[in-house]
Amino acid sequence: MSTSFPPLTPTLGGRVLQAATHPRYRTLGPVLLALVLVGAVAVSTDGSVCTAAAPCGPDHAEAVGFGLLLASALVVRVSGPVGVALGSVATAWALAGSGLSATGSSLPAVSLLGYTGVLAWVAWRRHEARRAPRALLLERGAPAVVPSQLGVPTGRARWPRRLLAGAAALLAAAVATTWYGAGLGREAAAAEAAAQVVVATVADHVDEYVIAVEVPGVAGTTEIDTFGSEQYPVGSRQQVWLLPEGDVRLLAEPYDATVLDVPAVVAAALAAAQVAKAVRLRRERAAFDAEPQPVSSALGRRIVGEDALVYPAPSAAPTTPLVALPTNRPADARGEQTDDADEDDDEELPPLEPVTVIGVPAPDHWVAVRWPDGTVEGPVRAELDGLQLPAGADEDMEELALRGFSPDDLAPRDRTGLVTEGRHQVPGWAQGVRVVLALLLVVAGHPLLDLVLGWTGLGPRAVAALAGLLALELTWRFAIRPRLAWDGAGVSVVGPFGPRRSVPWAALDGAFADGRDVHLVLAEEPDGPRPDGPTPDGPTPVAPAPADDLDEVGGPGADHDDEEDFREVVTVVAADPRKGPLHAGWRTAAQLRAVLLSARRYGTTGAAHGHVSVTTGPAPRRPWALLVLWVLVVSGTFLYG
Repeated sequence: MSTSFPPLTPTLGGRVLQAATHPRYRTLGPVLLALVLVGAVAVSTDGSVCTAAAPCGPDHAEAVGFGLLLASALVVRVSGPVGVALGSVATAWALAGSGLSATGSSLPAVSLLGYTGVLAWVAWRRHEARRAPRALLLERGAPAVVPSQLGVPTGRARWPRRLLAGAAALLAAAVATTWYGAGLGREAAAAEAAAQVVVATVADHVDEYVIAVEVPGVAGTTEIDTFGSEQYPVGSRQQVWLLPEGDVRLLAEPYDATVLDVPAVVAAALAAAQVAKAVRLRRERAAFDAEPQPVSSALGRRIVGEDALVYPAPSAAPTTPLVALPTNRPADARGEQTDDADEDDDEELPPLEPVTVIGVPAPDHWVAVRWPDGTVEGPVRAELDGLQLPAGADEDMEELALRGFSPDDLAPRDRTGLVTEGRHQVPGWAQGVRVVLALLLVVAGHPLLDLVLGWTGLGPRAVAALAGLLALELTWRFAIRPRLAWDGAGVSVVGPFGPRRSVPWAALDGAFADGRDVHLVLAEEPDGPRPDGPTPDGPTPVAPAPADDLDEVGGPGADHDDEEDFREVVTVVAADPRKGPLHAGWRTAAQLRAVLLSARRYGTTGAAHGHVSVTTGPAPRRPWALLVLWVLVVSGTFLYG
């Protein structure tokens, strides 16, 4: 391998990965917020009135426009240009079809234009994020070389089959939904044309969207769903259709099957976004062969039958891979084990080798690798290595995988000193946001929920109240209740379900990160002595929880048994950098693992100061104040909504 290429250091590799990350809460959040604002403005400025002379009948144009608006928010992260185009078309569609608003307000136009601007900003930001890693490598001195000059084979850029198959399925679903909705509309129109028309009297307003009418010849009152009860005052006389099976429908509001146009448009838009993404990937693959790519030197590990791993150069023992390359090598390549090979040989870990990396070693970027023997693998699309297999020799791999970590793995706020005591939990402000969203579902979610769950017959307000209660329960289970704390003696875990589980440091054999999960591996004999166990001056050992209880831990995650070594594993959920601290705290899986292993190191050597007993006792109880708050909000919506 040539030594003229600059090394891909751990610092540079980390910055490349960071530049390639697309945090969802930084791009999807503004889009959803802008979409909610558009909906709120549309509802507040809607002054349309339904009458028998001017009925609020099926409006395919309005349904398609709403579908385009909703689809733009969903697809902008799949394909920025398609999302912006859909948002622009939806804005023009709405303004050209219904003007500014029925009340003459300009707020709908302003909100729609602002929403389109947010879509354009998100699409631009994601485009820049794809260019940033390459620009960073070139800025740090990586030369740009056409891959073919380094022996990278060129080939025809293929179409991503999975994306195209998904697009075809979505398009078929859109066509089927449209066909089904059109059939329902024809049947309803025929039934209304053949039905008898009578004049009914509005007897009562059941709720904001349901009225009770007295129909001549029908005993008692009949309830009718409407777009708004306030349009039909009590005592007013309204023309209705007497439909089969005792159904009654207002002439002012004919049956509307265009609601199915919305999912059909969304499915078609997602299909278009999938095709656009396939085109982009094919174009990027062709550009990899034709355009100069940044070249750097790094370390690699190729495991027979598995992905090739790329590490920074140099790599200390605990260093984890930057990316994994799904090279899909043939079965007989590079000395694959024979069928009668010893099991020990199969488990040997290949050594690290100096490699030349052609391209950007970041997820979803095209990369090729040249090995010391001249073999070139790729180009392939790089992926994150879920197992985070550390660098190091085979003989110390268990030590590295379970207990090895680098100070750089710690979160910035954990690097100020020895973190022998601490906790990990969804931040209080994020818990508050979830509670507010659940209550907003009660206050303002009834139109959409009634559209989806109107078949239950409970009424919009009742459905919204139940949905809000469910949202509060999920908030309690997965945001407020889960917590993890540690001190000088061990770690205590509370999950969405089950009791508190406490594990002393002496019973914790190590931990490893997998995606956004941290797996705490318990020792095979937690009660027995360990080489790195407590010293006479160290913390007092605490008896571990029974194995039967450990099976119940649900974590900020869940528990399972390791079938290979029969050791208990407690799984804890950490934050996902793509979702932000609103999901599960501010530490990523690697950062949470590092701080726990750091605390374990000092806890098992007697160097810890402070508390020396694992937190025990019952799990936290449900805060009944949430239920009281829900009751107050529900009461307010029923009384004043």
